[in-house]
Amino acid sequence: MCPLSSRAQDIAAPSMANVDLETEEGKALERGREAIDRVVVLGNIISMITTLEMEGREMRDVLMALYANHQAGVPPQMLEKCPPDYRKTYEAVREETGKLLDRVRKEKMDDVQFRAAFKEFYIRTNEISAPVGEKYRLKERSISLLEALNRKLRVLEKEEKIKLLQRMKDDLIAGKMEFPGAAEEADGEAAGRLKVFVR
Repeated sequence: MCPLSSRAQDIAAPSMANVDLETEEGKALERGREAIDRVVVLGNIISMITTLEMEGREMRDVLMALYANHQAGVPPQMLEKCPPDYRKTYEAVREETGKLLDRVRKEKMDDVQFRAAFKEFYIRTNEISAPVGEKYRLKERSISLLEALNRKLRVLEKEEKIKLLQRMKDDLIAGKMEFPGAAEEADGEAAGRLKVFVR
């Protein structure tokens, strides 16, 4: 549910160049990827907390809460560390999300109208985010990170899940959480980025 995380990538964009990570350019690229992963993980955590807290509620209410919480949940200092093209796209998606939230609040939509508005929003934000999503492989990276979270949460009760996710959210925002780079380009172990704090 998070912008720029697991959204489908159906618009072609140039793949990221293969850069030697030992060079200054490569190190900067890896720092950018790590910053993006932090934002993606935070978005996933916010979505999970919201979904758990609103269990049993109407889907429309859950969706609106998900987007509203995500709008307010990612602090500027985390986005500032991301590459400029990612930040620009993120802000564009945030703007579209704000428009959707305002529209749903102001208009008295029935279920058919709500689904149509949501579909229009999804298509629009997918078009905006697809190029940067392709460049940074956001769909694949988000899936790996989300799977790592889900493996840990699967064995916990609802309240335990919320407490763990809240602690992770707070630590991630505070910068206390160690978040080492992973060799996802070489061996597909993007989930390794989570191993130090999902335990």
